[in-house]
Amino acid sequence: MEARDDRNRAAATNAATATASSSLSAAYPVAAIIEGERKGLNWGSGGGWNDATPNACPDRARIDFSGHQWFDQVSVYTVQDNYPNPVEPTDQTTFDQYGITNFDMQVWNGVNWVTVVRSSTNPSRVHGEPHDHFDGNSHSPWRQCCCYCCQPQRLPPTKYCPSASTSKGRWKR
Repeated sequence: MEARDDRNRAAATNAATATASSSLSAAYPVAAIIEGERKGLNWGSGGGWNDATPNACPDRARIDFSGHQWFDQVSVYTVQDNYPNPVEPTDQTTFDQYGITNFDMQVWNGVNWVTVVRSSTNPSRVHGEPHDHFDGNSHSPWRQCCCYCCQPQRLPPTKYCPSASTSKGRWKR
């Protein structure tokens, strides 16, 4: 997952940290969501996060920033079908098997988690909250929102239902 303005504010190199509701094993660490690799290289060997609760939703991955951060673009990357030989994802790259399709982006407002961005395929609705949606094909391993600017200290995307049985995330912010 990436949260960008002039640099990726959600990168571990910028002192961000990641936690998750669960992780399948040490081979699928949640820390992989902030290490900056977009393709999903080394899937199953530290190259991406996978939850430990098959067929159970929601799953959560959370990024804590080193203080408040401004950004105006959020990108979410998910695993590709040919994960042993991934390619740099573009807006034309698609998946049919493993990627995540339904998710929310929330920010901590100091009191509550507030949904600010919703994937366009998420069937649930946000009541009383302004929100935008992620651009692109819902079956693309790269989903992007370029129209939101915020100053959160924490950012947890909530994955609702994957196209496969577990969350296989390359979440970059």
